[in-house]
Amino acid sequence: MTRHAKDKLRKALAEPVESLFDAADQTTWQSIRNIYKRETEAILPEFLNNLCQFEMEYAPAEEMVSKLKDYARSVVESKAKEESSKVSIHMKERFTTVFSHDKDSIPRVWTGKEDVRAIVKEARSAALKLLSVMAAIRWDDEPDRIESILTSTLLEGSVVSKIASAASADPLASTTWEEVTLCWSVLAQANNGSTVSMVLILGFNEIMVLIRNPIYLFLLFVGYLMVKALAMQLDVSREFQNGVV
Repeated sequence: MTRHAKDKLRKALAEPVESLFDAADQTTWQSIRNIYKRETEAILPEFLNNLCQFEMEYAPAEEMVSKLKDYARSVVESKAKEESSKVSIHMKERFTTVFSHDKDSIPRVWTGKEDVRAIVKEARSAALKLLSVMAAIRWDDEPDRIESILTSTLLEGSVVSKIASAASADPLASTTWEEVTLCWSVLAQANNGSTVSMVLILGFNEIMVLIRNPIYLFLLFVGYLMVKALAMQLDVSREFQNGVV
């Protein structure tokens, strides 16, 4: 009976919670708390009634219900930790989505007249908001300063120059969460002026291909060397034709 109740709780919570993290925003944890409350209030009373039919004393039955409630919380927390371990991937996807689409979710057509720096800042802000959602497990509705600290530390000004100071002054900069370092690296790359210039020359989609597939960068470099060598050979041939050599 207990195993059946656990299965129902896991199925009722795991998938919806995962979906909420995939589309993480400022309402995510409120929605998770609502789902947790709704499902536990639907499943646990039914479990308690089933126990009462076996004439079990109320105190032991209540203890079993309490353990199931803790189990439901553990399902949510486990899913939150699982998704936070992939936070760098989620941030890259959020950055890509915001950067490559306008506010109406229509793919951007790059003409060279766009304010790329403003778009980059908007995309970085969206990625940071997602990070702030996954940075802590929130079982209460108490406000916190996680998003504001992340924004002031990583978004306002140079990301790279603030990493060292953040590590010593910011409680969020704990090295126990390895993905934070990866997120800083992603944001630093997004803030790099050379990245903005490359976007203007190649286009955003091509840049993302290069970033996600480093082998393409290597092949591009090899191609550059081959073209340069070929150009030098052509120059030598021209010199022979002119009778200089």
